[in-house]
Amino acid sequence: MHKIKLFSLAMVVAMAGCTQTSPTRPPAQPPVVEAPQATEQDALAQNIKALVATLPDGDVAVVKVANYSNRRIDTQALTERIVSELDKDGREAADLSASADAFDLLSARQAGRQGGHQYLLYGQIRESGDSLRLRVMTLANGIIVWSRDMPVPTP
Repeated sequence: MHKIKLFSLAMVVAMAGCTQTSPTRPPAQPPVVEAPQATEQDALAQNIKALVATLPDGDVAVVKVANYSNRRIDTQALTERIVSELDKDGREAADLSASADAFDLLSARQAGRQGGHQYLLYGQIRESGDSLRLRVMTLANGIIVWSRDMPVPTP
C-alpha cells in the first residue's frame, strides 16, 4: 500500500516536470472583415427611391420600426434614416415615432389620419434579426400598397 502511494506521488511529480514551460505564441489574429454596410445602406436608399417612384403624391407618415428580434438594434436611428431618405427624394414625411407605437398599427393609423397623411410606412425587423420588411399602407382603408424585404441596415 505504501509503495502505491509513493508510486502515484512520483507520477504526479514526473507529470508536473513534463508540462511545457516555454511561452506559447497566441493564435494568429484572423483578418478583420468589414461588414457590407455600404450595400445595406444602398439597399435602403434604393428601396426608398422605388417607394417614391411607386406611390402617387401624398404625405407619408413614418412609424418607428418594430424590432421583433432579440438583437439590440437602434430602431429610432433607423426610423430617422428612413425619414431622411424620404425627404431627400422629395417626399413629405412625418415621424410619428413619438406619438404612435410601432407594435400597434391601429393607433399608428389613427395618429397618421389625425396628421392629415395619406400613407403610413412602417418597418418590422424579423425574429432572426437580419431582415427588415418595410410596408406602406393607405390610411384611408388600410390596404398595403408597397412592401419590400431587405437586410437590416446599420444607421
